[in-house]
Amino acid sequence: MLIYVKRYLAKFLCAFIPIKSLRQKLRQKIENRCITITKDAIDSFIPKPIPQSINAFCNEDFLALNFAKEHNLPITQENLNLSSASKTSKPYFIQSHRALSLNGSISEGGGQNNNRHYGFFCFDKDSNNPKSYLNPWAFVRVKNEVRTLRASLDSILPAIQRGVIGYNDCNDGSEEIILEFCKSYPSFIPIKYPHNVIFQSPVKEENKFYTYYNHIVSYIPNDEWFIKIDVDHIYDAKKLYKSFYLLKQNDILALSRIDCLIENDRVYLINSSKGFYMRAGDQTMRKVDRYNYERIVPLDTSLQLKYHDSLIIGNPTTQQKAIMQKGYLSYEGKKDSPYRKVCRSELCHYHFPAVKASRIREEYLSKRGGAILLQDFIKNKDCPINTEIDSEMLNERHILALYSRFDLER
Repeated sequence: MLIYVKRYLAKFLCAFIPIKSLRQKLRQKIENRCITITKDAIDSFIPKPIPQSINAFCNEDFLALNFAKEHNLPITQENLNLSSASKTSKPYFIQSHRALSLNGSISEGGGQNNNRHYGFFCFDKDSNNPKSYLNPWAFVRVKNEVRTLRASLDSILPAIQRGVIGYNDCNDGSEEIILEFCKSYPSFIPIKYPHNVIFQSPVKEENKFYTYYNHIVSYIPNDEWFIKIDVDHIYDAKKLYKSFYLLKQNDILALSRIDCLIENDRVYLINSSKGFYMRAGDQTMRKVDRYNYERIVPLDTSLQLKYHDSLIIGNPTTQQKAIMQKGYLSYEGKKDSPYRKVCRSELCHYHFPAVKASRIREEYLSKRGGAILLQDFIKNKDCPINTEIDSEMLNERHILALYSRFDLER
């Protein structure tokens, strides 16, 4: 009840303030509906002694175990240098210095399960609960993402135990990669949408984007958590998994990111509507709630149907309603949003938009407002390095190493 009192008080007071930025500050002050986590505070949300176990290992340690399991190799070396087990996409190597120790730690803790892969979730028994926010479904959509697909899916494995991978109109080999991945990791379900998806003036219901969107979401049980994953991203699984602990019953998690461009072995950051560091983009995690929202629907803020990845949070705006009347979106829900708070993670993933074959680089950059060198971003006084951003996440060699995992020859 207090939530709604604060909401209506903020709405009443904001009616007398003409400046949008001041209205936003006032709403945040009263409602406190958004929190931004800092990297030094995240462990305080995790029950002890779990952070100690998580921090003792890195993403590559878990990937090495997963690749060894795919290859049916025994874990006998302290230093594992393994190739990804893919036959349908470019292989790349993972080097782990603690895979043997990790394997022993998981076995001693009773976290080993032959029916699933390895991840940080092995350290917390609550992650076994299908209703827990520590055990979300990955909600993945794919259309011709062969260049980045396998590396991106591999990157979420140490954080996410299960998922639905919906794909449509693929003719570049993406389908084969998806089927191979789901065979290796059977807790991920491949879903081939049987109709074409048309963004410009679709006539039939089955060709509309929201119909496809809701078809994929329908495979996720009601009242369970799901997180939107895009496959032109690379995720830091440890930071991603830790961010799940920020959530409570009706909260939303919004993942923070940077958009990267690689040229001549240099890393550039691409500008966005929110600057070079996006604290809360369209990568969100929430519950499937078919009682309040019969359909989880996409939001197109451009009215041109070019950007269609976001999800509506709460009531639709006038602009959203205008799009819905065109037949591209569907919204059914109660008057008030059931969500309490939006939690913003520390930086936990990289977006590589220029890699996508269907995207024209120059056109994309001009719309986004250009790019700057990573080093120039770090020097900027507004860069929240060592607070919201771990300095290692802005290590150029680290980003280039992740980028090298992509299959850019395709």
